[in-house]
Amino acid sequence: MTEGASELIEAYWRMHRKEHDAKAHAATDHKINETRLLMLLKRVHPEGMKVNELSRAMHVTSPFVTQLLNQMEEGNLIVRRRDTQDRRMVQIGLTEQGLEAAAGVHDFFHKLFAGLAERLGPEDSYKLAELMHKAMDYMEETLSKKG
Repeated sequence: MTEGASELIEAYWRMHRKEHDAKAHAATDHKINETRLLMLLKRVHPEGMKVNELSRAMHVTSPFVTQLLNQMEEGNLIVRRRDTQDRRMVQIGLTEQGLEAAAGVHDFFHKLFAGLAERLGPEDSYKLAELMHKAMDYMEETLSKKG
């Protein structure tokens, strides 16, 4: 195996496990995928997104997103709005309660990464961010060739 590859794999899996722990900890009342949807919808508030846009952004099927949205609608986190021009189109947006939940998740992650930046210091924080961007660029380029 190429030198350093084993260490990269180990670091990736360690980070991946912690990502799930962090998402679960950030929104104890919400599932991981609900947390992802809250953050996606917060970025586009108040316009909202269509189900197919959400499924593409999450890399899951539209029926999966629809099922998740049904649960979130029951919890008063999202609202569905029909397009006035094309009644077949539905925009998904956050309710006030959904905005509050998304803000809580955002605050948690901001504090988490602010703590990491403080521990690493400015130089290492920028270096880590640079290396993570390079790694993600490589992954996106490589994986898009296969898909």
